[in-house]
Amino acid sequence: IDDLAISKKGDEGKKLLHLIAGLPFFILGVLFNIVPFLVSYSFGLFSKMDIEFRHAVRISSAIVVYIVWMLLLILIVAQINAWIIPIICILVPLLCWMSIRYIDYLNAFKKLIKTGNSKEAFNLARKERKELIERLLETKLWV
Repeated sequence: IDDLAISKKGDEGKKLLHLIAGLPFFILGVLFNIVPFLVSYSFGLFSKMDIEFRHAVRISSAIVVYIVWMLLLILIVAQINAWIIPIICILVPLLCWMSIRYIDYLNAFKKLIKTGNSKEAFNLARKERKELIERLLETKLWV
């Protein structure tokens, strides 16, 4: 259980409203950014690379593909109406970020629903998480 899932137990209705309100932005973010995601995801998909190297290739290719994608969008928008270019340059990356955050929020909401309304389970999870963090800090493995 992560922090977002257990942050405010009892606010399931409010979190559900946030998910419903964020859905149009998520859909727009996916529509504007699906091409760079699919292209970068396909890099290394069928190769026999190690998983660590595969992820590094995907991330670096995603940066290059996203830049090319943005330039293509700018060129397409410039043909339609040039004054929209600054809006596209701000809106498309913002929608991408919002859609990534939406997925995180959705996953946390699913975890919250799975655990049910048991306060004891949440208190136990918080206690165990606190103990794990204390043990990690004692071992100094994170330094």
